[in-house]
Amino acid sequence: MKKKLFALIIAVLLTIVLAVPCFADGARCVDNANLLSPTELESVIEKLDEVSQKHGVDICVLTTSSTYGESVEDYADNFYDQSTWGQGAERDGIMLMLSMSERDWYISTCGEGIEAVTDYGISYIGQQIISELSLGDYEEAFEHFADVCDEMLTQAESGNPYDVDNKVDEKHGFNLMGGIVSLFISAMTA
Repeated sequence: MKKKLFALIIAVLLTIVLAVPCFADGARCVDNANLLSPTELESVIEKLDEVSQKHGVDICVLTTSSTYGESVEDYADNFYDQSTWGQGAERDGIMLMLSMSERDWYISTCGEGIEAVTDYGISYIGQQIISELSLGDYEEAFEHFADVCDEMLTQAESGNPYDVDNKVDEKHGFNLMGGIVSLFISAMTA
């Protein structure tokens, strides 16, 4: 029992020690796994800042080499809770966490982020970025994450967030059908 308690205390202390230096500059991307070059990191932070400022919801990315014995969900939620991320009283935010040793990712949401990115939305985001993550194209994956969050936040601001009853694919299917109808009418007119 004492060994387990000691291991838990060490894991928590490591998490805090590793997290504290990362917030010195207030960056929305903490690359503790060193997956991005300095230029890539700057580009990702610029994209995250742009979407965050547009919606008043922090869009953040965390990479880690390990979750130090915690589940990816617990590690991500604890990291977000201990961070300075989140805007407003509810700490509105959406954070993508990528753990290299677990080869897994997790999205943690808070405040307005919860309303905009439902469980359906989290699954959809994963489908959008998984191939880029698998290929090791982390810059592209993190910027794509920001773009999808932008789309989801815009949709949520309209009062009808994407969810099981309002799927992203239905919207795209409608636009595709509208394009086909427009093309058909244009061809008939010509």
